[in-house]
Amino acid sequence: MITTILLYLSLLSLSIYLFYSYSFYRGLKKHFALHNFTRPFVSVIIAARNEEKNITNIITYLINQSYPKNRYEIIVADDGSTDRTAEMVRRFKKNIENVHYIRIEDRNKYTSPKKNALQKAIAKSRGELLLFTDADCFIKRDWISSLVENFEKDVDMICGFSETKILDWGK
Repeated sequence: MITTILLYLSLLSLSIYLFYSYSFYRGLKKHFALHNFTRPFVSVIIAARNEEKNITNIITYLINQSYPKNRYEIIVADDGSTDRTAEMVRRFKKNIENVHYIRIEDRNKYTSPKKNALQKAIAKSRGELLLFTDADCFIKRDWISSLVENFEKDVDMICGFSETKILDWGK
């Protein structure tokens, strides 16, 4: 009697398990990614301080994006650099019209100078969407496109991973 009940319970459990496994598998096959293929104007903002070793790389990555060149701008907010960061950005600015440079003064007046630099860059931006990165990040060619396509009407913010190459975190 007990073995019969256990057998029925096992068969019932197996049936339920198979039903839900099949439903899960079928749901995976029906996955439809929601992507936005519009091309809004984007402002890419970089707050930089003493980034002469990195700024050339990040701007090069950004000017070589697959996103249409006339649909984004790059704003570098120089947060009081004492190295050649400004000079490096101005070299790009001469030849590439969507690169903009803002020099942030009086950084010592602010509790959070980086936030101040970002705020001033945001105020100068023209983008419908704002993307932020740091000067020491490595971004792929489709970085802007991949972020933009994930914005929908009900999406206000997207956070993503940025790869860095910092050899010595103590400096």
